[in-house]
Order: sequence, then structure tokens, then C-alpha cells
Amino acid sequence: MRRLLFSFFLLIFVQAIAAAEDAKSDVVKKFADGSINFTKREMTVRGDGIPGPNAVNAASAVIAAEKMAVKNARLRAIEALSSLKLADKKSLNDFFAGQEKPEFISDLVKESDFLQIKSKRYYSNSMVEVTFIVNIDPWLRAISEAAGQELLTD
Repeated sequence: MRRLLFSFFLLIFVQAIAAAEDAKSDVVKKFADGSINFTKREMTVRGDGIPGPNAVNAASAVIAAEKMAVKNARLRAIEALSSLKLADKKSLNDFFAGQEKPEFISDLVKESDFLQIKSKRYYSNSMVEVTFIVNIDPWLRAISEAAGQELLTD
């Protein structure tokens, strides 16, 4: 009888732990070149860069491609944030277009640093692909304050 009772409590304990793990799952919105994790308040965004045609040597070509990748990642972050919806089902792009400062989101992204690199790939044609992880907590707070409403995470 004790073994049966112990087995029963062990089974309930294991199921409770599994249910708690499911409750901890992150809220993630994916887009074409990355994702936004609302639980961790971070964005993963990929940027691609190619060197300009007037690169003097291989090292300067790589540096130019990396700079272009950062610019490309910023642009993709702006596009991803602009597509998010507010509580009234209006996209951020539509909301801020009607405000006195339509470039609000692009200003937020341009002011922040894309320093935390998740991965970096170099290709034989001098192209560089860089994936960044960006803390978006300040962005989300600023957007909520400016819009006066919360963002939808689904």
C-alpha cells in the first residue's frame, strides 16, 4: 500500500513539474529575419552586409561589410517593431504616423547599440551575416509610454 501511495504522489509531482515548465514558456513573435522574445525582452535580428565596390584591400572590405550588416540589422529591427500591434489593434507604424513624431521608432533603434553578437558568418564573396541579440526593454517601455497603451504580444 505504501508503494502504491508513494508511486501516486511521485506521478503527481512529476506532472506538476511538467505543468510548471509549460507555464514558463517564452512568448515569442517571429519575423522574417529574427524574433522578439517578450518574456526575456530581447530581439534577435540578422543583418547582411556586402563591401562597397571601392574597397582597397580584404580587411577594409570586411570592415565595410560588417558596418553594412549593422545598418541592415537596424533597418530590420525598425521594420519588426513597426509591425507590432497596440492594444487597440493598430500597428505601431500606423499609430506613430499620425502623431507629431512619426520617426519615433527609428529614433529609438538608431540610438541603441547593437553590440551583443550571437553569430557571425563570413562568405567567400566578402559578404558578412551577423545575428545580434538586442535588449528591447527600454524600447518597449518608451513605446508604451509614448502610445499610452500596452503592446499585444500575440
